[in-house]
Amino acid sequence: MKKIISLAVLISLAGCVTTSTSNPVLSDVHVEKCEELGRLVVTQDKEFQPSMSVSSLVLNQLPVVAEDFKGGVLTCSVVGATDTGYAIAYDESSEIYLHRRFSGNNKTAVLASLTEQVAQEEQRRQNLEREKREQEQAAKRQAMIDERIQFCLDFGAKYADILKGHGMRVDNVSVYDSWNSGESVTCVNSYDGYWVDDINEKGTEQVREQHVINKKTGEYQTIFR
Repeated sequence: MKKIISLAVLISLAGCVTTSTSNPVLSDVHVEKCEELGRLVVTQDKEFQPSMSVSSLVLNQLPVVAEDFKGGVLTCSVVGATDTGYAIAYDESSEIYLHRRFSGNNKTAVLASLTEQVAQEEQRRQNLEREKREQEQAAKRQAMIDERIQFCLDFGAKYADILKGHGMRVDNVSVYDSWNSGESVTCVNSYDGYWVDDINEKGTEQVREQHVINKKTGEYQTIFR
């Protein structure tokens, strides 16, 4: 008879035990997450002894408490066999979690500290992601500029060949400025120009010309600067 009663009590306890919480903002999902985090934390500390009640032993369930969920951060605790335990803070968006041992009555302070730290870690992660996006965008902009400058240099070489056909010589092309203008690219190129006057005097001077080149057709207009 005693065995039957004992078995009935154990079954009753097993049916009632869940991860504890009295906070109405916490859902079953939060409770399950605390259980998962509690297992992870306890597994990492072989010396930690959780406080296992009879019902906990029957269910092989850790004494995890789902504490709170605020600002996207879930807090949990694991009760230890002595006057100790583990405090856990988990950021839902980044899935970052931090944990620390507490003792005595400092659980609340440790949870508050971890909550602040995990929020800072999430902010740091967001800052790194933003910096990465900004660097990628800057790299794309620079690649577009480099491509446009190369386009202007290539055009400058073609322009030098065109002038050569008219008895004029320019070389050492460089790009002073450039920008996109719809379907065209505007290139402000500098050239070293060579000239010979009527009495066969020779000389050089730097000239700067603005070209508007259609990217599709290759047609261009030149504005002498």
